[in-house]
Amino acid sequence: MAKSSLSFTLKVFLVLTNSVVYAFKKKPAVVIEPPPEPTWIPLIVAAILFSLATTMVWVFSRPPKVLQPQPKYAPNMAKSGSGNLLFNPVVVKDDAAGVSAALCEMICAEAVHKIERSGRFVLAVAGGSCLDSLAGLPKAALDWSQVVLVYANHKCVPITTEKATHAKALKKFATKLGMKIIAPHPSPKEGSDGSAEATFYMKALQDAGVTTPDLVVLGLGEDGHVGSLHPNSKAIECKDKTVVASPKAGEPSSITMSMSMFNSASRVVVVATGAKKKEAVDRALRRKKDPPGTFPAQSLIHPVFIVDKDASSAIQD
Repeated sequence: MAKSSLSFTLKVFLVLTNSVVYAFKKKPAVVIEPPPEPTWIPLIVAAILFSLATTMVWVFSRPPKVLQPQPKYAPNMAKSGSGNLLFNPVVVKDDAAGVSAALCEMICAEAVHKIERSGRFVLAVAGGSCLDSLAGLPKAALDWSQVVLVYANHKCVPITTEKATHAKALKKFATKLGMKIIAPHPSPKEGSDGSAEATFYMKALQDAGVTTPDLVVLGLGEDGHVGSLHPNSKAIECKDKTVVASPKAGEPSSITMSMSMFNSASRVVVVATGAKKKEAVDRALRRKKDPPGTFPAQSLIHPVFIVDKDASSAIQD
C-alpha cells in the first residue's frame, strides 16, 4: 500500500515539474504578418502616371499660339462733348472716302470669316447715302456668290425705278460682284401703307432661310432714324424680329426691318458723314439716353460707328 502511494506521489511530482518547466521554457515569438498590399493601389498609381504623361504630350505637341494682328478698322474710343465715355466703338476717318474704305474692309473681313464657318454671309443694307459707301467693295476679296444681299429698308416703289434701293444697289455694286439678292415686291400697289409689301418681303427672307442678317449697314438721320424706323412711329414700337411697314406722310411708304431684327445681327454698322450729322452722332452715342423711341439710333445694341471728322466733331475732346 505504501509503495503504491509513493508511486502516485512521484507521478504527480513529475507532472507538476514538467508543467513548470514547460511554462518557463522560451517559446518562439509570435510573428504577426502584415496584411497583403491591396492590388488597387498600383492601378491608381499607374493611372496617375498615365494621366501626367498624356497631359505633357498634349502640352508640348500643341502648335504655338499666334497672336493675330488687330484689324485696321479696330475701333477708336472717344469722349462725348459732355465728357462721358462712349460705350459704342467709333472709327473716325478723314473724309467720306476713308469711311467707305473702312466699311468695305470690315464687310470683307466679316464675310470671309462667316463664309469659312458656314458657307454663306447675309449682308443687310439700308437705302440712302450708305449705298455709295459700298461702291468700293473689291471683287477679288472673296467669292461674292456666297454673299446674300438683303435690304434693311426699301421704299414701296417699283424696284426697277431709279429711286428704288434695289436698282441703286444693282448699279453701284451688287451686279458687278455677282451677289445673290433677295428682292422686295417688284410692283407695290400705289398708295399702299406697306403692310402687304412687308409681309411679302418677310416671307421671301424666310423662304431663302434668312432669319438673321450677319451684318447690317445703316445710315443715320439727323432725327436719329435708322433704316425706316422713325422717331415715335408705330414701326419703332414693334418688338418682334420681323419686317414691318413704315408709312410716312407725303412720301411713299417703306418697309423696314424691326429694331429687334437689327439687333439680332452679329454686327451692326452705322455710317455718317458731314457736319450736318455731328449732333446726331453725338446724341446716338450718349450714355444718357432719350425716352424710348424718340431717337431710334439709341436703341441699337453695341453698334460700330464709322464716321468722318466732320460728323465726329461733337464727340472729340
